Amino acid sequence: MSRHLRCVFFGFDSHRALPVRAGVEKARELYGLTVEAACYDREALLERSLEEAAALAQAADAVFVASLADDAYLEHARVLAANCERFYPSAPNTLDIAGMARVPGLRLDDPAAMGVLAQAAGAMAAAGKPVPPFPGLIATVLPQVAHLLPAELTAVRSLGRVLQAMLNLSPENVALAFAAIAAEQGFDGIADPGWPEVFPACGFWHPRVGLAATWAEFEARRAAVTAPPAAAGRVLLVVFSTQVTSGNHAHLDALIAALEREGLDVVPWFGALDAAGRVDEVLQVPGIDLVVNASGFTLTGTHGQPNVAGDVQLLNAWDVPQVNAVPLLFQTVESWRENPMGLAPMAMAMQVAVPELEAALAPRVLAGRTEEDDRMEAVDGNLQRIARHARRLVELRKRPNAEKRVAIIIFCVPPDGGAVGTAAYLDVFASLYALLERLRDEGYTVEVPASAEALLETLVNDEAGAKRTGVAIADWYPAAEYVRAAPELERVSRQWGPAPGDVDTDGVALAIRGAVLGNVAILVQPDNGGYSDPIGLLYSADASPSHSFTALYDWVARKFRADVILHFGTHGALEFMPGKQAGLLASDFPDALIGDTPHIYYYCMNNPAEAAIARRRSASEIVSYLSPPVARAGLYGALEAARDALLAAREEPADAQRLAALRAAVEAAGLDTVVPATDSEEPGRYLEQVSRALDELEQTLIPLGLHVLGRGIAPSEAIDILSAACEYPLNGESGQSLLDAVTAVTGDERAAREAVAQLAGAIARGEPPPTGSPWTELEPGFLARWHRYLSDRLGLLDAGNELDGLVRALSGRYIPPSPGGDPVREPDALPTGRGLVALDPYRVPTLPAIDAGTRLADELVQAALRETGSYPETIGVVLWGLETIKARGEAIAQVLRLIGVRPAADSFGRMTRFEIVPLDELGRPRIDVLLTVSGIFRDLFLPSTGLLDRAFRAVAELPEPPELNYVRKHVLETAERLGVSFAEASARVFSQRAGRYGTGVNDVVLSSQWEDADQLAEVFSDSMAFAYGERHASRTLPAVFRELLGTVETTFQNVDSTEVSLSDVDHYFEYLGGLTNAARAASGREPVALVADTFRRDGRVRTLREALWLETKTRLLNPKWREALLEHGYSGVAQVATRLDNTFGWSATTSALDGRLFTEVAETYLLDDELRERMARENPLAVRRMGERLIEAARRGTWDAPAEVLERLETAVAALDDAIEGVALHAG
Repeated sequence: MSRHLRCVFFGFDSHRALPVRAGVEKARELYGLTVEAACYDREALLERSLEEAAALAQAADAVFVASLADDAYLEHARVLAANCERFYPSAPNTLDIAGMARVPGLRLDDPAAMGVLAQAAGAMAAAGKPVPPFPGLIATVLPQVAHLLPAELTAVRSLGRVLQAMLNLSPENVALAFAAIAAEQGFDGIADPGWPEVFPACGFWHPRVGLAATWAEFEARRAAVTAPPAAAGRVLLVVFSTQVTSGNHAHLDALIAALEREGLDVVPWFGALDAAGRVDEVLQVPGIDLVVNASGFTLTGTHGQPNVAGDVQLLNAWDVPQVNAVPLLFQTVESWRENPMGLAPMAMAMQVAVPELEAALAPRVLAGRTEEDDRMEAVDGNLQRIARHARRLVELRKRPNAEKRVAIIIFCVPPDGGAVGTAAYLDVFASLYALLERLRDEGYTVEVPASAEALLETLVNDEAGAKRTGVAIADWYPAAEYVRAAPELERVSRQWGPAPGDVDTDGVALAIRGAVLGNVAILVQPDNGGYSDPIGLLYSADASPSHSFTALYDWVARKFRADVILHFGTHGALEFMPGKQAGLLASDFPDALIGDTPHIYYYCMNNPAEAAIARRRSASEIVSYLSPPVARAGLYGALEAARDALLAAREEPADAQRLAALRAAVEAAGLDTVVPATDSEEPGRYLEQVSRALDELEQTLIPLGLHVLGRGIAPSEAIDILSAACEYPLNGESGQSLLDAVTAVTGDERAAREAVAQLAGAIARGEPPPTGSPWTELEPGFLARWHRYLSDRLGLLDAGNELDGLVRALSGRYIPPSPGGDPVREPDALPTGRGLVALDPYRVPTLPAIDAGTRLADELVQAALRETGSYPETIGVVLWGLETIKARGEAIAQVLRLIGVRPAADSFGRMTRFEIVPLDELGRPRIDVLLTVSGIFRDLFLPSTGLLDRAFRAVAELPEPPELNYVRKHVLETAERLGVSFAEASARVFSQRAGRYGTGVNDVVLSSQWEDADQLAEVFSDSMAFAYGERHASRTLPAVFRELLGTVETTFQNVDSTEVSLSDVDHYFEYLGGLTNAARAASGREPVALVADTFRRDGRVRTLREALWLETKTRLLNPKWREALLEHGYSGVAQVATRLDNTFGWSATTSALDGRLFTEVAETYLLDDELRERMARENPLAVRRMGERLIEAARRGTWDAPAEVLERLETAVAALDDAIEGVALHAG
């Protein structure tokens, strides 16, 4: 027989396709065999119908598949396998695909074959390697042992030989596989070609040295062909083995050359560090200063089973950071450049998110293939930046501290409102002072002011005679010099006009705000334009930061010549500048401005989501800081009076006078917002409702004060944290919490809480645990575990690691990873001083999150039903990345439950599947969902976005009555009304344009640059009309989005944190408030706004109005909360003003805020002369901002201010104006 051999390859990307194509030529050269080989990537498989896939397989002599490690390919793979005679599943693939192997006469259940595979699996297990289930053995173990099988097992040996050739890709091995298949098929003149060459799974390699099995061999061979290595530092470079063995390593040659040009000694290692049990060989390499990982995966483990814990152990042992140089394995260079999102979803998960779990830094694109060529080529610009960044990281380890130049950047939001040193829950000036003292002790050349107050006065100076109303200027950067230096100037000028622009300039030079203290500069990040021109920035197609913003970073690099940049506190604006979400172009603003300077970010432990954005988009190392202590809110003032009235009424429930006194006390305290007045007609029910409301107020956890770098939470402050921890099961366990166990004994939760608090207090004081009931009635081992757990937790609240972490980062040392979260619910986030990381986006929602999300979704539907009397056809849901990380995807499960879908894991445990819940099981209509996701969720959870998009489409396609499937109903209506396709009409996941973050509503509201609520609705609708998912990638669908807004009857968001609540940040009102307002504008009716306080162990769905009232009463109006902040002086006053700003944001976007709260705020803070003057002495601009914000609320009609209160308020603000201008301090 003499004919062509026809082969089809799916999932053979550049590093696999190149040797396949070369193998075609080798087959002709070595065997005289003509081969037709068609190579397709993964997506090309899904783009074909099942019929097309079957036709391709039927026309082929053999079908090869690789890298189909996703169950999305299963159906197509089954069709391919069923329609061809030979089907070769090369690793890695899903386990199901591995079991589809086919060659003529194959019987994998033969006892002899099974015996050899079992022996090999046993050897793997004995070596401590993970052993896959049986189908996985076919693709991974069989190729290694096929030659040991008896000759009579011809088919099994045949399969193993070809798979072995595919595992050891080279042109020669591919040609051998072709020849083997042809020989078995009886091709004329083709003899049995033997067995393929087996390459080492790993080892040392250098383009000028070749392969070496040991460090000693590598050193000897390198010494024979190259000059002695440079002394600047040693880099261990980890590369992908197939790229080396297949000859596709031009990009690696270029990287090695670039690193060597920077004076670095490069030691390349191909393959996983633990491949073939060789990790000990890598440990022989002395003096490693940095690891550069160019493999595209983790350092150890396999694609399906990354060994993150092992990598952390290695990096800890070496004490070196890991730089992530990303090869494009899932897309071409052209598609990466053109894709506004940057990296493909699979690349984001496998090449960025998972390596981050071991604290990998700076995920910059190293190389990729083009549309025309399978050869990997380095990306110019990025290659040089990766190499220079590596050299500068090594220099941090080598350079004496006395010579290091450190630029510390702090923030100021809003820029003119007494907010210098803005940071979430951080006393910036006290913390900076602690850091300066430590740097001095470490030998840095730094001028340390006499005290934290002196440092504050250095940076926040006087203007026009008033104290603390200006910001110091460290230098004037001449515009002419800036113009010559700044490569990004042209794009900035398109947005802001010629340099120096209008922000922070005298018309000739740009002000660099801050102070230079020896070799340490403390600088204030300027307004990026969000406050100067929020509308212009929002609608600009090519948005850029202001000239003053870009000038700061140019000045730091070129004039100050910083060795390292430290952004101090959560968070600034650099990482949220326009550009790709990850794998940025060198010209994208975050990467262009940070350049190759090593970058460290001091970030609050409770915000791993935004920390991940900083890590990915600004190449930063993260060092976490502790959130402040939390305590029970307690009762005060009118609330205490209401409690007294309640106790009196309980003594005589039938006493009408006492009941009337209680009703009056409830109204005076504002409790009538949460206790329906109608309940007063039923005294027993009314007393219970009032009691519950007061209990909730009293027991609510609130943060107290601000954190100071290096100061832990004192034992006396930790009692409520320890008590609250007892409300949840032991970390990593299921079952009862300690509170539940004690409640089961006492039968009274209040008594149980008191008992738990006594235990927590004893542990905090170092006393023996309490004895007697209820403790003697608990299982001794259970109580002992809890006592040990709480004692350990107390010790972890010491923040001493934070200063050490910062100093280590400044010295180029390894900062191990840490999950984020609050100290109550996430004990693994302690101790701080480590590198915050997110999680694997393919692993959410977790099973517990699915259970919790299902319950809360059902509660949400019932709450909406109670509020409106009918099922809502559409619920507008806000979904954030932070909440998704902390709750492990609970909200994703909620959304899926609303539409009647259950998430499911694939064969690798990844949440990529879903199941439709039948209507009879669901017991209600499928609720439509307009899902508005934050830019951070969009970036961090691409797999979840795809899952949600597929689920919405599947539900819309169900042949169900529209009255029972609101998703289908609205899709059909939208498609008909707008004349759009079914795919467009079924888009349900919306966010901002790729590379943008935030709705813009907050900036417009807080800069007071808005006319009315309808304009705010337009801002939200315009910014959020970009659809995402497998069918959409930043596709603008404004008509579809507005059509959906018009169907929204209920809006909803989870509140996941004790520390970050509805008015702590402006993001809640910009998203949930913005969505509610936009739905009102689109439909003519204001939706019912609901929230779920998932941070409580018994989290429940409540109205936004109730939640805002509860929050304002427990925080802004609570003396305990206020006094804890005011102890921090300037920074504390700024935090109070910020909370009022955000409370105002709710009144601008919804009708959910009880206007009486503004009256209480005015009387508490502005009309109390003593408190107002006390605050004004610390931070006059922030106090004036509070007064002006209240007046704005009155003038806009969001607060119906009593005339006398408004008049006094205006008088107080006028007096503050005079004080700031230097006329007087006292406001009469």
